[in-house]
Amino acid sequence: MGCGKGRLMWSHVLPNAASPLLVQLSFSAGVAIVAEASLSFLGLGVQAPQTSWGSMVREAFDNVYTAPSLIVAPAVMIVATVLAFSTFGDGLRDALEGSGKVKN
Repeated sequence: MGCGKGRLMWSHVLPNAASPLLVQLSFSAGVAIVAEASLSFLGLGVQAPQTSWGSMVREAFDNVYTAPSLIVAPAVMIVATVLAFSTFGDGLRDALEGSGKVKN
């Protein structure tokens, strides 16, 4: 029809691919947080001068018999952050799904 590849890409492909990519990014952020916390808990993540929720859980786990309440704060923050990213991704999916952005 006379349109170049760039114009087709910017006007048809990118608008239809943007919403699924944004939703996938929000869900992947939660997975990345859990992966980093897991690696730090095992000692394979960030090292001593830096801090992370996984290393905080590990230190609290080592002292669970003397101070069991130390494990609550980092664990709750991990759960709350992952839940927030998941809820945001779900809401974003619902908002972008019904917006009629899909071009045929």
